[in-house]
Amino acid sequence: MATAVLAGTVVAAAPASASTPQQPPSPIVCWSTNYHWCDMLESKDANAEMDVFWGNDGHEYVDSILNTNHYGQNLWILTWTGSGWDWLGIPATTSIGNGWYTAQDNSRSDAGKTIKIAVFNWTTNTYMYSNAH
Repeated sequence: MATAVLAGTVVAAAPASASTPQQPPSPIVCWSTNYHWCDMLESKDANAEMDVFWGNDGHEYVDSILNTNHYGQNLWILTWTGSGWDWLGIPATTSIGNGWYTAQDNSRSDAGKTIKIAVFNWTTNTYMYSNAH
């Protein structure tokens, strides 16, 4: 089975949780001192984390991971363009056992842009959004 990466720009009206970017303090305690800002999304059948660290070049970079029991579910990386959010989907296709799959996006440069993650919540049929950083 082929693995696809989806990308596109969303400029139309979005849910309030996907609107204007903000820079809040870290919502959760990071699991490693390598990270200085972290956030997590959780539901009964998916969990995702976004972890931000400083690169050697002085820019921030983002590591993101999704664990889900829905094969092919996307970890969405949202990047603020100034007029809307670019959505990049990374499908969870790597088995981690017991019917769970993972998707990872490592060392994504923020390039001075605001980033957040989104994951579909199968229980509520809505998207969960991390805080933007």
